[in-house]
Amino acid sequence: MQKTLLFVFIGIKSLPSLFIMLKSRLSGFIITGRKPERVLKCLHISRSDLVVIFNAQLFSFIGPFTRGEFTYIIVFMNTRYYSSEGFVLARRNYSEADRILVVYSERYGKVSLLAKGIRKLSSKKRGSLEVFSRVRFTAAVGKGIDIITDVELVGSFEKIRKNLKMTSVAFFLMEVVDKITREGEENKELYRCICNHFSGIENTKSLKELRKSFVSDVLVISGYWPHGRKLDRPDELFEDITEKKLSSVRIGRKLNG
Repeated sequence: MQKTLLFVFIGIKSLPSLFIMLKSRLSGFIITGRKPERVLKCLHISRSDLVVIFNAQLFSFIGPFTRGEFTYIIVFMNTRYYSSEGFVLARRNYSEADRILVVYSERYGKVSLLAKGIRKLSSKKRGSLEVFSRVRFTAAVGKGIDIITDVELVGSFEKIRKNLKMTSVAFFLMEVVDKITREGEENKELYRCICNHFSGIENTKSLKELRKSFVSDVLVISGYWPHGRKLDRPDELFEDITEKKLSSVRIGRKLNG
């Protein structure tokens, strides 16, 4: 008895034109959005059984596997993922239920990420991706913008969020980082600086001095001011260098001056 050959496409929402052309030559299609591990488990296929028989830029063909009356060839999308920890600098609504987030990450510097469905009431990610939340995320490389696939809250800073003065300073720190950095430029010293100053917000006796020291440290780390030299007006120098006004600076001065 001849086995029926089935091609299982994992993680593909629509058929590319290539496969539409080949459709008449294939015995059958199965298209699923489920995770690869679940599909392999259903077919009783272990990772050790996987052998790539064809590898293209976008797809890898794995198999064939014979199970009962069917022979399967698994087709994976060649999607690249990366993970890091980071602070949410800013966000803006996109489409009906999505948001675009700007995150300063430990490993990759500033990145823009699409959080799909985050504005839905049922989304589990809603509480994790607020401005100045510290998160651990995984993202898939996309054509135009990378997409968040998984996120874990590392620090929500609830004590800061309950205090108006602390909140204003936290927003100020995020705005400073967003305005002075460019996408894809890693700076682990800057990331440590952010972590240290956020710890200081909850414990400092002078939020005004903390805010001032943060701007000074960022300018030194970024190479705009010599290390060890006193800087009297860091806000003014910052705005001169970036040619951008800090929208939160006036609020910060009013609350902490």
